[in-house]
Amino acid sequence: MIRTERGLRHWLGAVVQGAVVACLAVPAADSAQAIPLADLFGGEVPETIVAGDKLFSGWTLLSNSDETDLSQIEVTPLDDPADNLGLRYTDTGGVLTLDTLGEEFGFTFQFTVTVLDPGQQITGSSLELVDAATEGFALVQVRESVEDAAGTTTLATKDVISQGEPNFEVLLDAATFLPQESIVVTTAVSGLVEGTEDFGRLTQFDQRFSQTFIAVSEPASLGVLLLGLTGLLVLSRRPQEAAAG
Repeated sequence: MIRTERGLRHWLGAVVQGAVVACLAVPAADSAQAIPLADLFGGEVPETIVAGDKLFSGWTLLSNSDETDLSQIEVTPLDDPADNLGLRYTDTGGVLTLDTLGEEFGFTFQFTVTVLDPGQQITGSSLELVDAATEGFALVQVRESVEDAAGTTTLATKDVISQGEPNFEVLLDAATFLPQESIVVTTAVSGLVEGTEDFGRLTQFDQRFSQTFIAVSEPASLGVLLLGLTGLLVLSRRPQEAAAG
């Protein structure tokens, strides 16, 4: 029985060591790799993006009334700073540039943000127009709605806009909310030109999600410690019982 117990301990140790080595041996994916927005809606690549300890999944295209070519918009993970991770959207093909009377674009999509680190929770979000310009009667706009994981409670809404005439800009909008392990984000992107010599361009915008450390409660920590001590006590008694038998 003693040999069996020692063998079991040796086997468990080998399994844990092998798992750690295997995890370290797996090369990390390039967190800065850009993915076409269109591919996230059922394309050839997995419908997920990882930025630091945040998972962006469940990508759904809700509408695209003007059939904007979303393959020309690249999505890049932002993993710096570590407590405010997010995504950057870049128009690489000029599909969000308007220079013709009556020209417009408009599409809406949705995704879920989940924190992979159990010690962290999402406590806020921000929306920023990084590179946009308008002249005359033109505007470009991004709106964002954040809901809880169940989709029943709106936690925050944000709106950034660049408008030519009358001149009006809101380049950054941010909000905080109660800590969440997972949230659902709906994003609406639109633009419109109403004059013959007007111009609108939305080249780049960012979505970021701040987080905070959630400390493990003392009762929970004590419970884990007691469970471990109980396991060690059981293992130590088995060889004694076998010798007595």
